Amino acid sequence: MEGHGTAPAAWAVWLETSALGEVARDSLWLYPLVSIAHVLAIAVLVGSIVVFDLRVLGLAPSIPLAAAGLARSAARPRGLRCGRAFRHS
Repeated sequence: MEGHGTAPAAWAVWLETSALGEVARDSLWLYPLVSIAHVLAIAVLVGSIVVFDLRVLGLAPSIPLAAAGLARSAARPRGLRCGRAFRHS
């Protein structure tokens, strides 16, 4: 396996040389904001899983089950919600 891991993947090189990569490098606030949004989204996802699991196990019956769904739906962008994709006119 000579040379394994020394060259970056082709998609990484493409991303680095793209306009998005250039904007991310040149902007003072874009990278930290995207990083913060990413960490918050993971926290909401894990938090909703924990709430659901606690309810299923019967350890937190006072927490409404809708709290888990509300947290997950608030974290998703509007265009990615399934309700609009399947709505018929």
